[in-house]
Amino acid sequence: RDEHGNTIPTLSCNSFRASSATSDAPITAASVRVSQGSGPEAGSCIVSVTPRAQGQHMLSVTYGSEALPGVTTFNVAAGQASPLTSRVSMSSSQRPVAGGRLLIEIIPRDRTGSFASSIPNGTVSITDVIGRYVLSRSFTESQFQGADVKALVDDLLVVYTAGDYEVEMQFEGRSVAGSPFLVTVLADAESIVINDTSIVSTENWPAVVGYSSAVTLRPLDTYGNTFALSARMSAAAYSDLRFAATLVHINTSSAVECSTGEPLSMHAINQCVVSDLARDGTFALSYMMLVAGDYSVQIRSNTTGMDVDGVLVLPVQPGHVSAAG
Repeated sequence: RDEHGNTIPTLSCNSFRASSATSDAPITAASVRVSQGSGPEAGSCIVSVTPRAQGQHMLSVTYGSEALPGVTTFNVAAGQASPLTSRVSMSSSQRPVAGGRLLIEIIPRDRTGSFASSIPNGTVSITDVIGRYVLSRSFTESQFQGADVKALVDDLLVVYTAGDYEVEMQFEGRSVAGSPFLVTVLADAESIVINDTSIVSTENWPAVVGYSSAVTLRPLDTYGNTFALSARMSAAAYSDLRFAATLVHINTSSAVECSTGEPLSMHAINQCVVSDLARDGTFALSYMMLVAGDYSVQIRSNTTGMDVDGVLVLPVQPGHVSAAG
C-alpha cells in the first residue's frame, strides 16, 4: 500500500526483501521467500518462512533500502527428532562387555537441526559380522526438555558372546545418522574361570620333582568367552589383564608365590612363573618343585584382585632314586 493506505496492484514483489532471525541464530534462523500472490491473494506479496531454528523469531521486511514499519514475531517450538539430523553412537562412557548392557547415545535433533523435544518410536537392531540378527528391541516415543540433550538407550541391550557387531537405530523405519556402527564386545574380565579344563597344552607332563614343567591355560569368562584378540580388535583390548598365581601343596599347605615374566632358574628351588596373556587368549604357568604331591593352583586376576573361579590341581611325581637318597 501507499502512504495513504491504497493498494498498488502493479507493484512487483521482487522489490521486497524479508528476513527472520532469533537471538541465537541472527542469520540462519529461517529461509524466507517473498512471492507474488494469485487468485484471492492477487495484489498481495506472500512471505513464506521455513524455520531453521527454534525460539522467538522476528520477521522484518524491507522495500528497497527502506524498512517497513512494524516487526512480526512468532515462536517456533522444538520438533520431534529426525533420523537425518539426529546422531547416534556408542556411549563413550562405557566399554562394551559380554553380559553388560550396551549404552547407545542419541543426540536428538529436529528437522531444523535444533535439539528435539521428543524421540519418535523406533528400533535398535544388533547383528553379527555376517549379518545374522542377534537381537532387536523397540522403543516408544520419549519426551525431552532442555537443550543439548543426550539420550541413553539401554533397554535390555545385552550381548553374551564376545565379538564384533553392527548396531543400527531407526526412527519409524528410517536409519538414524551414524548407524549402523561397529561395536566390539569384550569378554568379561571380572568373571574369569580357570580349572582343569582350561589346560590346552603341557610340557614335560606330568611334572617330576627337580624338573621344569609347564601348562598353557586358556581362561574363560562365565559366559564361555575367551580373551583372544579377533582380527578387528585393538591389541590394547586385554592389555591390562594380568594373572598371578600361588602353588599350595595340598598335604603340607606350604605355598610358593609365582613370579611373572622371568624364566625359571635352574639354581632355585620350588619356583613358578606366570607369563603374560598372549594374543590367542592363553598364558603359561611354568614350575619346578622339589616336593612331590598335588599342588592346588590359586590364580588371581589384577582386574578384581581376587582368586578366579575354578579348581586347578597340578601333580608333581617323585624323582628318580639317587645314591644320596
